[in-house]
Amino acid sequence: MHLESDEFCIDDDERRNDNNVKGKHINQKNKNNTLNTDGEFKPIAGSTSIQIENPTDPAIDEDGNVFAGWRSVDPSLVQVRGVGYNQDKKKVNSPGDLYKCIKADVFESDKRYPDMASRVTLPKVVFDDGVFTKESKSWTAPDLFVVTTALPTSQPKFMGGETSDGAGYTVTMYFAMQQDTRNILRRITADGYKREDDIGDSNDNQSKVNAVRLFEEWCRRAPTDEDYMSRFKVISRAENLEEIGLPSWISKFNGKPFLVKRPGQTGFLFNHPEQSCMEFDVSLHPFPYLAKKGICYMKDSYFQKTVVTFAFCIEGREEDELPECILGAFQLCYPNPVHAIRGEDFFAGKCQTSNKTIAN
Repeated sequence: MHLESDEFCIDDDERRNDNNVKGKHINQKNKNNTLNTDGEFKPIAGSTSIQIENPTDPAIDEDGNVFAGWRSVDPSLVQVRGVGYNQDKKKVNSPGDLYKCIKADVFESDKRYPDMASRVTLPKVVFDDGVFTKESKSWTAPDLFVVTTALPTSQPKFMGGETSDGAGYTVTMYFAMQQDTRNILRRITADGYKREDDIGDSNDNQSKVNAVRLFEEWCRRAPTDEDYMSRFKVISRAENLEEIGLPSWISKFNGKPFLVKRPGQTGFLFNHPEQSCMEFDVSLHPFPYLAKKGICYMKDSYFQKTVVTFAFCIEGREEDELPECILGAFQLCYPNPVHAIRGEDFFAGKCQTSNKTIAN
């Protein structure tokens, strides 16, 4: 990110990678854009964190305030199902990512905050091919895809059943569509498109075509089809296990993908077509006792020592849905609970916020 002036910030990361989003991510910073239509305060997306280049870089603003630090991830470091997976069960490096993380929010609160996209001022995304209206777009996939993960931090009760809410951490990632994803969508949804024209390219572990087609199908069907919605897959992995020395009862699950199989309980989908935005929320609050016990244990002993990668994809099952390709990835670096922003203060406009961005 490059802060051009006090009025807006422009994301120049894509200029360092020709395959990344070619547009500019513009986050208005003037006070009018922190008010909703009712005149109520609305915080700017991403203002609870600072994007950094390297995991050990300090996430500190110009005034010395400490925030959660995060960075982009090379998608090829994430393993996904490859072509022929149903026969050989082999995974391959993700051929890329469909979206790029441009903002992130991290905070602690006494309750969940679902549908973050409706609670913040979202970044504006501009593409090389201009703006498409809802009527002129031939595809459903949104320009912005938001993923919110709710991590419970209250000690779970062994004989108390599951709970759908409570104290915890919220990690929200704001992803902007990659330009090449957009180019593929325009081609495969155009009048006269023939799927067989892509067969040669799509049967390659370096191709994103099948994954783009699958995600477009997911965006169309998931709002009304719970089985399809349940194909949303989370891949989380602590990158420095040797450094932090996690106990085996936690580390054995490290990097193991899981599907969000319970729509309305652990998975929630929100659609904001007027902003070309969709959000998928993952709540771990109803997860089993052992999973929540592990999260609480890590908060008390390991959060500030951890570099953790979050990646997401739609599960490919048929051959024409492979290889999988991650929707996007994000890395949270050494989050210290001591410096955690309170969600209640964030939404009331009572906490320190940051719009510091990576300079060229």
